[in-house]
Amino acid sequence: MSEKNNDTYERILNAAKEEFLRNGYHSASLRNIVKSASVTTGSLYWYFKSKKELFDAIVGVHYRQMLVLYDKARNKVFDFSYNKNNEAVNEVGSNCFMEMLDYMYLHIPEFRILISGAEGTEYDDIVHTLALREIESSELFIGTVSKKEEVVSPELAYIVVSGMFSGLFEMIKHDYPLPKAKKCMKELYDFYAAGFSYIMNSS
Repeated sequence: MSEKNNDTYERILNAAKEEFLRNGYHSASLRNIVKSASVTTGSLYWYFKSKKELFDAIVGVHYRQMLVLYDKARNKVFDFSYNKNNEAVNEVGSNCFMEMLDYMYLHIPEFRILISGAEGTEYDDIVHTLALREIESSELFIGTVSKKEEVVSPELAYIVVSGMFSGLFEMIKHDYPLPKAKKCMKELYDFYAAGFSYIMNSS
């Protein structure tokens, strides 16, 4: 087999998505994928050296893109924070979640796998990873606008922030239409931002 065939590649990917959605990464069977895609085992290994590599091809790019979207917003926040422009900071944060939702809804099957089928892989920690980034950003932001060393305890910060990011993925998990998901996410972010502002001003 000297050339790679795009049709074969796509059939393998589509069959793998169905298998990972149905059984998750660890219980997914390459034999089932081969059968569903109507290809040989040799064809599958021509494109992907392992189940791990196949899984990465399906969800890896989307996992990384979520981090890219967050980091892009974080850089904007730092620009505004030095001018103590809290309103602009909140707008950037809210827009970031809308961008994430738009991206997720363009790739619903892949995010369903990421949410429910990635346990035990390097991709099963997306909420944790985003939460840690947000906490780090918040600490840096606080350092530019407040002289207080600790406004929110690390434990409370993690509970609140991870809850917010979990809410983001709940929209996909529960099949919310995109307009409803955006409305819910906007309200959730406003709730988070208002609570954070209250603690900042009262501590």
